[in-house]
Amino acid sequence: MRQSLLPPLVAAALSSLAGAQVTVDGSTAGDGYTRYSTQTVNTQFGDNQSELNAAYARVTDGKLYLAITGNLEANFNKFELFIDARSGGYNTIPSSPGNDGSWQLQGLVLDSGFNPDFLVICRRGWNGSSSVFDIDFGELGTSNYDSFGNIFGGADFGQTTTSSGSITSGLEVAYNGSNSAGVSGGTGAADTAAAEAVTTGFEFGFDLDDLGWTGGDILVSAFVNSVDHTFFSNQFLGGLPAGTGNLGGTRDLTAIGGDQHFVIARVDAQVACSVTNHSGGFPAQLAAFGSKVASENDLGLRVTGLPTTGTTAYLFNSFLASGQSLSTVSSPSIGGIAAGGDVCIAGGTFGRHVFGGDVFMGNGGAFEITADLTALPSPRDGVSYPSPGHYSTAVLAGETWYWQCWFRDPTSGVGHSNFTEAISVTFQ
Repeated sequence: MRQSLLPPLVAAALSSLAGAQVTVDGSTAGDGYTRYSTQTVNTQFGDNQSELNAAYARVTDGKLYLAITGNLEANFNKFELFIDARSGGYNTIPSSPGNDGSWQLQGLVLDSGFNPDFLVICRRGWNGSSSVFDIDFGELGTSNYDSFGNIFGGADFGQTTTSSGSITSGLEVAYNGSNSAGVSGGTGAADTAAAEAVTTGFEFGFDLDDLGWTGGDILVSAFVNSVDHTFFSNQFLGGLPAGTGNLGGTRDLTAIGGDQHFVIARVDAQVACSVTNHSGGFPAQLAAFGSKVASENDLGLRVTGLPTTGTTAYLFNSFLASGQSLSTVSSPSIGGIAAGGDVCIAGGTFGRHVFGGDVFMGNGGAFEITADLTALPSPRDGVSYPSPGHYSTAVLAGETWYWQCWFRDPTSGVGHSNFTEAISVTFQ
């Protein structure tokens, strides 16, 4: 049984089908986004001048792609974005890094459970000779930030990738302010259908490694603020209660109904599993991202925390037929040497993601694959994939699939290996 679980790797060329690729161009069209928040109140900062209509996100290709549709007035008002993507963070905003006068946000109390690590600031206007669009990316509670000025080269709208900085390997940024619809002016309840019909605005691509993401939920808050960060508008995502005007100098969001942030939830659930540290002194982790809707065929699997001394790794899956149940194989023998961890998704049919570029070899400590839900490696249906002895099957709505990752740990000794945590995804 152990031999059938982890036989030698098979090399074969195969191109996986994948969901639509994201193009950071200031439009959500064709990018395969999921909507996570819709505006609830009309804008008191200028209809089609400063309004936030809806928030969309997608985690794929090692990035968090985020789109906030709407407009920002060209008077250097601030579009501010808090991102909570790792453990720690600040529920009450500190004074640092303080770039662009953001120290004025000090003392802002956020929703309970929302503890952002990063602040993104965008501003646009006329500098006397040309239009400018600037962006800052700062790490809260530190002196670390990167500031990129006039990123569209004098144009009012545009798209670009910034150069690398002290805390970013380069941000993908776009802004298209052509929206003339969406929410109306005032403080009444927003027309949600009109808000959701807007497709243009801000769009970003953040490297997950820059955010320190290891697989948990990502929490985000977006809002429009004054030039000096001291007068808050009523344009927040998550939205304020209908009837709410500009917040002005309000410093406690817990006193306001609802959540002024939204959650980009991980799509998997963890499976009970005893995970052991590898030679680096910590365990490797596994997370799924994308969509649980099988027909959308947009599921990625990301492994982090691998040994950085060099490793080979690949993911394997398991499917339980009726009457089968999960079981654990403790420290299975791989090539005659006991693995450092357990296989926690035994009990069903195994498939191995070892085709094309799915096998990771290197010392980068992390990798990801796109799972083709129309042809997951599995002998469940007995369909040859892509050569005799290897099989595939299509995922169906209502099914639960399980994943884990095996990796070599050469620093622990010749032939030594280990496993990540185990996860499950129940498809819709």
